[in-house]
Amino acid sequence: MGSIVYDFLSESLLFKEEYLKTGFRALTETEIKKELREYREFILKNVSVLDDEVNSKKSELKVLSGQKRISFSELKNSAFYIEQYLLQDSLFAFTHEEGDTSKAFKKFNNFEKSFDKNGLANELQYLKNLSPLVACDYVKILPISFLHEPEKEIPILASKNLFSDVLPQNVLEFFHNSVEVRSMQMDGNLLKVENKLYPCRSIFLNFSKEDMLYSCFYNLYQGELTNINKKSREFHLAMDIPTAPPSAKEFENWVLQSINQAAKNIFEEIFVENVLAAKYNASYIASNTFAFNLLQQSMNIKTGVKQNTMNILFNYDLPFIDNVNMETILAIRNNDGEVFNNFRINLDKHLKELRSVEDVNVLREKLENILHEITEVQVNEINQKVTCLLKKIKIDSAILFAGLFGAIQTGGFSLLASAIALAKGYKDWNDYYQKVKTHPVYFLWKIRKKSNK
Repeated sequence: MGSIVYDFLSESLLFKEEYLKTGFRALTETEIKKELREYREFILKNVSVLDDEVNSKKSELKVLSGQKRISFSELKNSAFYIEQYLLQDSLFAFTHEEGDTSKAFKKFNNFEKSFDKNGLANELQYLKNLSPLVACDYVKILPISFLHEPEKEIPILASKNLFSDVLPQNVLEFFHNSVEVRSMQMDGNLLKVENKLYPCRSIFLNFSKEDMLYSCFYNLYQGELTNINKKSREFHLAMDIPTAPPSAKEFENWVLQSINQAAKNIFEEIFVENVLAAKYNASYIASNTFAFNLLQQSMNIKTGVKQNTMNILFNYDLPFIDNVNMETILAIRNNDGEVFNNFRINLDKHLKELRSVEDVNVLREKLENILHEITEVQVNEINQKVTCLLKKIKIDSAILFAGLFGAIQTGGFSLLASAIALAKGYKDWNDYYQKVKTHPVYFLWKIRKKSNK
C-alpha cells in the first residue's frame, strides 16, 4: 500500500541522494526551509488520509512508539510478531518554526543554534531506509511531534499554591520521588550543571536515570512591568537574571513550583501519545522505565497475552535473527499470512506462562529454553519431514527434472516443489505442503531456509 508521505518525498529535494550524502551543502538554508514548509502544509492538509492509512489495517498487533526512534534491529526483531509500527515522522519535527518570544529567550540564554543540516540529513536517511518497510505496510510514519509543539507565544502563568494541584496527588508524588535537581552556573557563555543543589538562579531537572529524554531546566528571572494598559490588557515586561541568588525560602518555593510545572508538561506529553495510540487501537511503547512506571501510576494498564509477547520481544533479542535479512521476513509476511499467524499463536502459547515470572534471571532462563524449543527442536522437526518427503517421492521423468535444474539453483525450494508436483502429481504434494504450513513454526523454518541462500 505504501504511503502518501513517501509519494510526496519521492518528488522532493529533501529525498535526493546527492543532497543526503553531502548533508545538504549545495542547498541554502532558505531553500531547505521552503521545502520544509511545503512538506508541513502537505502533511497538515492530509492528516485524515494518514488516519485512513493506519485504520485500514485491522489488527490488535499495532504499536505506537511516540518520540522514541525505533532502530532497524528492533524493527527486525519484532517483525516476526508485530503487524504494524506507527513511528514518529522525524522530518515533520524540523518543520516547526518558533515564535518571537521563544527566539528572544533562546538568544538571551545563548541557546541560539545554526540550522542543523547534518541532523536533517540523518533523519531523512533514516526515513529513506524505512521505505521498503513502509511499502509493505509494516511501518507508518505520523506527525506525532505536532502534538508537542509549544504555543507561538510563551504563556505567563501564576499559581497561589506553587502549581501543586496540576496533577493527581499520587502522580505528582511519583514525579517528586523520581526527580533529581541540580544547580546550574554560567561557565563562560554556557550554563554548566553542578553536582549539587544550592540557592541559585538556574536549575536542572531530570526525571529518568536511563536517559535525558525527560529533563529540562528553569531560570529564575526578575521582572519589571512597564507601560501597563488596563483597557487593552497589554504591558511591557523587562526581564533579567540577577547575579545574586534568591533567599533560601524563595529558592525552595521556586524549585517546588518548577518540579510541578515540569511534571505537568511531561505527563501531558506521555498522556497525549497514549490517546493517539488508543485512537489507532495500538499498544504504546514507553520510552524507558520511568515512562512505564508513570503510566502504571496514572492509568489502568491491561496486559493481555499479546502484550506480554510483545514486551518479551522488545526486551530480548531472538537468537535466530542475525542471519536473516529483512527482505526475506517482509516477503514471507506478505505472501504467507496464514503461516505468519501460526507462528504468532505458537509464540503466545509458549510465552504465556512467563507472565507471572518476576525474577529477571529466571525469566531469561525460561525464555532461552522456550526459544530453543521453537527455533531448534521444532524447526528441525519440519526439516526432517521435508527431507522424508523428498526421499519418499520419486521423480519418474529425469528429462523433466534436468530441464528445471538450472532454475532450481536460483529459484530455490519453491521450484523444486513445482518439479515434484509435475512429476508425481500435484495433489499429493499440495496435500502435504498444506499440512506442513499448519505447523506453528513453519514460518520460522521458511525464513531460516531462505536466509541461508
